Amino acid sequence: MKAACFPVVMLALLAPSALSEAPTISVEEARKLVQLSLPRETRKLPGLTLTPGPCAEPTCRCRTFDILWSNPAGSPHCCFYTVDTRTAEVWEPFLCKRVTNRALGKAQRAIRKRLGVTELECRQALKSPPVDCCWGP
Repeated sequence: MKAACFPVVMLALLAPSALSEAPTISVEEARKLVQLSLPRETRKLPGLTLTPGPCAEPTCRCRTFDILWSNPAGSPHCCFYTVDTRTAEVWEPFLCKRVTNRALGKAQRAIRKRLGVTELECRQALKSPPVDCCWGP
């Protein structure tokens, strides 16, 4: 009994560190994914900027971007997007809604191939998004 439990305990202890050592995308790659995620109307807003929020490296699983624009009549805030730094999934965090479109999908596939992200990792991330990627219901 004890011998059978040892490998399971060791795997449980090693898994978090193995995940944190898995390759992830850079801030600039995440920014590019968010740019590809924005609706056409949003991309046309004057003075549009994508400001990354703080991220606790190297354990940062999701990178948040505050989308701002030059709004002379009101708030400069437009919306938030989060990017899973391992799987390259993009989320509208308050709605917990995955963002998809053709150009984004093409960029995500290239990044995932380079990082060695498996189909299983992607399915798991979609089924149960990391907490810091999805803030809503």
